[in-house]
Amino acid sequence: MAMTLENVTAFVRSLLGESTARYWTDAEVTLYIQMAKVKVQAQFFPYLWNQYKCGADFAITAATSLYNYPTDATKIVALEVKADGKILRKVEEDEFHRYADASSGDPTAWTLLGGQIRLFPVPSTTDTDYLWCWYWKPLTITATTPAVTDFPDVCKSLIAIEAVILARGKDHAITADILELRNIYEQNVLIELNSALTAGQYV
Repeated sequence: MAMTLENVTAFVRSLLGESTARYWTDAEVTLYIQMAKVKVQAQFFPYLWNQYKCGADFAITAATSLYNYPTDATKIVALEVKADGKILRKVEEDEFHRYADASSGDPTAWTLLGGQIRLFPVPSTTDTDYLWCWYWKPLTITATTPAVTDFPDVCKSLIAIEAVILARGKDHAITADILELRNIYEQNVLIELNSALTAGQYV
């Protein structure tokens, strides 16, 4: 059975021992679920890459080595040559010296430098869509976006538990059984998403 927002809300209230709003208002429970989605998204977002990945044309300009992120990007994952699908090599700090003085030509590698993308070698031509940029963008977390139903089913129980922990902070009654449930549900998420990752479902 796929858990709906109503199921998650009912589960949260059941664990709080308050099926209808009294000490915890409906608005508070909604907020706790919203913030729980933020935590679960941050913790497991890499496993959900396929679900939330974004891509955009990436223009190159002759004699220009530094480029801004796409306007809605928060993390660059890969740069790909559109013509043949080759992935540009990601250069880390210990390799920078090997690429920094490369002569101009078609880009074959990149790194992050000063909040921008640095291409190696410096492009020798201008092309509006030479590369394709794969990236993450920050998700707008509201009471309804992304919906609880946008998360894999295995994440929904964990979202509920995280919401309960936030709610329990109000009366300072975070108990060991709730924390143990969180451990169990976190392990369930890791096992399922890891197996899905291995099977290629999320990549």
